[in-house]
Amino acid sequence: MDDKIKEFEEICNRISLQEKEKLEEELNEKLADTITQDIEEYKNKLEKKYKEECFEMQKQYNNNIINLQIDAKKKILTEKQKMQNELFQSLVCKFKEYCLSDEYKKDFTKMYKYTKTFLENQSGYIIGVVKQDIQNLEQIEDNYDLEILPDKYIGGILLKNKNMVIDNTIYTNLKESIYGTEGNN
Repeated sequence: MDDKIKEFEEICNRISLQEKEKLEEELNEKLADTITQDIEEYKNKLEKKYKEECFEMQKQYNNNIINLQIDAKKKILTEKQKMQNELFQSLVCKFKEYCLSDEYKKDFTKMYKYTKTFLENQSGYIIGVVKQDIQNLEQIEDNYDLEILPDKYIGGILLKNKNMVIDNTIYTNLKESIYGTEGNN
């Protein structure tokens, strides 16, 4: 009987050992699957975080580029406006000097006579000139209404009636030449 008990014990030990190995194998497989799954999830989270950070960095990079471009354009525009203003002021001074010359007086007289020819048989027109040009007109007989323009106009003639304005003043022509629009006048 002892032999049978021993044999039974060995069989139980063998079966138990086989089941233990089988359980360990199943446990190791489950553990390996869980670890693999956890590693995959962690890897996916890291990849997602990396993509989000890359996206944010790209977004910030693009914003920085846009801001730099805007700042550069603002600086260029500011510098352009500064240069235009300096040029305009310099030319205003030169034209004021020119308006004191005999050459301007001759040119103004021609312009005024041409304007009068344009206005022949017309009524309701007002001819605008700057104060210093009035003395040039003393020699010219005329039957049109005269208006003294503000000093900013420097010289030239502004012709107007109730329907239109023809501005051929030095100031307006200079503004249009430098700034390119009548909106600055």
